Amino acid sequence: TKTFAFGKDQSYEVQNNDKFGEYRIIVKYPTSTNNTDPYQSVLPRYNSANASQMAPWAWINGASQVSRAIEVSIDYGDFYNPPGSTETAYQYFINPIGKDDINDAANLPATTEVWAKEWHAKYVTQFYTGSDLRQKISINSVDKFHSYRPADPLNGSVFPYNALNGTDNAAIHGIGADMTTPNSIYSNSYSDSNRKWIGVFSSDGLKKRGSAVPCTSSSVGTD
Repeated sequence: TKTFAFGKDQSYEVQNNDKFGEYRIIVKYPTSTNNTDPYQSVLPRYNSANASQMAPWAWINGASQVSRAIEVSIDYGDFYNPPGSTETAYQYFINPIGKDDINDAANLPATTEVWAKEWHAKYVTQFYTGSDLRQKISINSVDKFHSYRPADPLNGSVFPYNALNGTDNAAIHGIGADMTTPNSIYSNSYSDSNRKWIGVFSSDGLKKRGSAVPCTSSSVGTD
């Protein structure tokens, strides 16, 4: 899942950030171009080195197999009123120790409770101490990198809206080449709440515009 927010800037309140107009989303390669598995290529096709491993239909009808197996849907709406949520604030956890290096920050656990107006980690703007969004947080940072993640499940089983929908399937820790797979997350006793992002924050919890990136390491690690 990928989320894109555009239009009027309702958080930073900078008029130059308002982006109205026509937007186009192009879905080019639903799978990696570097995958050596003939069944999982961008378009399954004949490969003499792997021919013995492939059923004839897999490489003869490659494009049609992709069209059967891959579906793309697009939903539109108001970012601050997402379908399925009635919340006005979302709980997160942040590591209050700022780092100059993004990789160092990515490997630190996020354990300090904070709140934000936004349900998606990429678009978080300001962290607060409570759900009333009145008191800004205070952290050890002067425009340094911090790790943050959605809140833990409620009552041990009910995942918050931002954990289920607001991470773009980020990894547990580290900046690497590939996203952590769901099986890798769940088989190691982790959950969607452990999916972590990195951003540059000021000492009062204001995130620098455009600084948020997801953890993408293929190594599960700990948090």
